[in-house]
Amino acid sequence: MTVGMYTMGSRILGFIRTIIMASFLGSNASADALSIAIRLPSMLRRLFAEGAFNASFIPIYTSMIAIKKDIEAKTFALNILNILVFFLIFLTIVAEIFMPYIVKTMVPGFTGERLLLTVQLTRTTFPFIIFISLCAFYGGILNSLDNFYSFASSPIIGNISIIVIALISLQYVNIAHAFAISILSCGIIQFIWVYIPSRNKGIDFQIKIPTINSKVKNFIYNFIPAATSSGIIQINIFIGSMISSLLPIGNVSILSYADRIIQLPISVIGTAISTALLPILSKHIHQGKTLNVENNQRNALQIALFFTLPITSATIALSEPLVSIIFERGNFNTFQTFETAQILSIFALGLPAYIFIKILSSRFFAQQDTKTPLLAAVLGIILDISICLLLLPSLQNKAIALATTISAWINTIILTILLWYKKFITINKKITLLFIQYISISIITFLLIRISKVVYSYWLIKSNIQCYATIIAIISLGFIIFSLFLYLMRITKTNKIEKTKKI
Repeated sequence: MTVGMYTMGSRILGFIRTIIMASFLGSNASADALSIAIRLPSMLRRLFAEGAFNASFIPIYTSMIAIKKDIEAKTFALNILNILVFFLIFLTIVAEIFMPYIVKTMVPGFTGERLLLTVQLTRTTFPFIIFISLCAFYGGILNSLDNFYSFASSPIIGNISIIVIALISLQYVNIAHAFAISILSCGIIQFIWVYIPSRNKGIDFQIKIPTINSKVKNFIYNFIPAATSSGIIQINIFIGSMISSLLPIGNVSILSYADRIIQLPISVIGTAISTALLPILSKHIHQGKTLNVENNQRNALQIALFFTLPITSATIALSEPLVSIIFERGNFNTFQTFETAQILSIFALGLPAYIFIKILSSRFFAQQDTKTPLLAAVLGIILDISICLLLLPSLQNKAIALATTISAWINTIILTILLWYKKFITINKKITLLFIQYISISIITFLLIRISKVVYSYWLIKSNIQCYATIIAIISLGFIIFSLFLYLMRITKTNKIEKTKKI
């Protein structure tokens, strides 16, 4: 709840940031250039700040904390910190030098001024990866010490800084450069936000040559397959950027706007649950509390189902009015709303899968098994690229969204099968029936929301507070209906979330 609530606040501010961007830029060449300039360091952030690094670091660090080896844990953390710092600085220097070639390879469809602007903006945003990775490093330590507040609240501070600094910078540079400057500033501010409480807990910033001991070797051993797994995912994003750059101007930013909306529930539910779940599972595994591991994993999946499925139904049913009230103003017109809404609907079909992947992978990471998620990722990505290339001529940018959705569900199925094979999860008739019941209720909820949309269509075309109120009312009605059906079918009673002493 701590991570989720702060993430919700962060995403709301992120929406305000994106609304400002969309209002000033719409979906033009500058918007495309800025989308790529943000996407490149974000791709690396998922590798070094959210994905492979934390999946390899947190279980080892938490295991030492769990058995009261605090000094050894601190030494290990500082060694990993210095490896991370030296590598990121080297990577940033190389990237800044060869940025024109990197951008040209990433978006071969960009030419002329759009290509030049993309290179300029990406050179500004790229050092963001250094500071946001350090933020994630210290945030992972704080989470392992049961301090979820600092790291969870850091994106809120970051988004506030982006909005304020962008508006200030707008006095001196154009909107695209203003946002590029603010993205870099956001990374610095978020790092400072989590560094101070970490220092208070004795984890200080000390630059020195790292010592490669057994724990560090174990980290590297776990990190390589996890990095390969995350790297494959980023290669998929990379290929998606290459493909989208070949489409007409504006398609890159339209995909980005739709992705921005779908990232709200992914972060609030998926990232929040997996962020809180990983250190908890790691502790229980090392303490031999098998029952607690099973309970937390089951609870996480039920929480995800309870919140994700009605959100999925509402997002698909109300995609166009949602995009309209969020983005349609200034240079963002009705046609762009229609195109973005179609992409959003396709992304939303995969929303449960995106969240399940995060939760299911956490169990493997807690077991210090980073190879198994790699296998699932490889198969999913191969399918993603194949579907995208097959459908691109007929579906254009919709092919990219559809391929992402299908591959996410395939990845989820593979992870579930592998968890069952390793006896990390129980699949029986009761579990299968529960899932079918959830899906059935979601379909009913979707149909009722669609009917409500038709009944109140007059209010949804108005550009004022009535439209906002109508959308909120319809979504609230859908959630109430979903919850009511769960209650009537006794799903919430027979499969109630079990309380644990510490979350």
